[in-house]
Amino acid sequence: MKNLTPIIGVLLLVFFGCSKDYPTAPDVQNSSPKNDEQVSLAKEGHDDDLLRVFRTKRSPVIDGKKEERVWSKAQKAKIKHYLQGDGRDKSDLSASFETLWDDTRFYCFVTVRDENLVNIPELDPWLNDGVEVYLDGDNSKNDGWYDGNDEQLRFELWEPPTSWHGNVITDNIIYAYKTTHSGYNLEFSIPLSDLYFVPENWHAFGLEVIINDNDDGDSERDETLAWWTTSLDWWQNPSLWGTAVLRGKPHGHGEDMAETNISKTE
Repeated sequence: MKNLTPIIGVLLLVFFGCSKDYPTAPDVQNSSPKNDEQVSLAKEGHDDDLLRVFRTKRSPVIDGKKEERVWSKAQKAKIKHYLQGDGRDKSDLSASFETLWDDTRFYCFVTVRDENLVNIPELDPWLNDGVEVYLDGDNSKNDGWYDGNDEQLRFELWEPPTSWHGNVITDNIIYAYKTTHSGYNLEFSIPLSDLYFVPENWHAFGLEVIINDNDDGDSERDETLAWWTTSLDWWQNPSLWGTAVLRGKPHGHGEDMAETNISKTE
């Protein structure tokens, strides 16, 4: 019998050399029935509830100042569901966000209108002004539990971000706050590898953005705004979050990149 060792070695090299170069958590699914259904509808142009996250050739400078040449490509989403408070005074609290991606990172720019900025160290972090971002890397939308690609990130105003489950390494987050005449901006980026995103067109992921507002500096939030959910159970239930999808077509090639208001269908 001929020596098969060289042949086996070549086969092993080919097999392992073809593996993907993006990481996958042990329980990450790159596809799920909910994911596939929504993406199929989006491809057919029938699902306006998906937030489209467009690819950018120019990476934003993370400084809290909006670079119009970069962010003009992004779809704007209003954060308008009041989970606490009545929203009568838009100058007291209103917000929107925009998202982009490139080959290595996910970018987000949050604009908050808030006439009284509060950060008191003695308070629990969710009682201060700030932003919470929830991400579900494979859009599996687990009902009431987190898996290895789900994460809650908290950006307590002027403080470094924190990760509730540790699935995202906060040291890898680049972020900046900027006080404005009407409130503040938050700009940040996260490596796609930390989010377990598949860096391809039509990759869908779960997303929620929450704004906390404390006007009085007491032990209660005055108002809480959400982009997608209308439930107070959002913080522990990924099935309540919205859905975003990565897109790669450049502006002016048949893809609508206007500042479309994406909100939950009533």
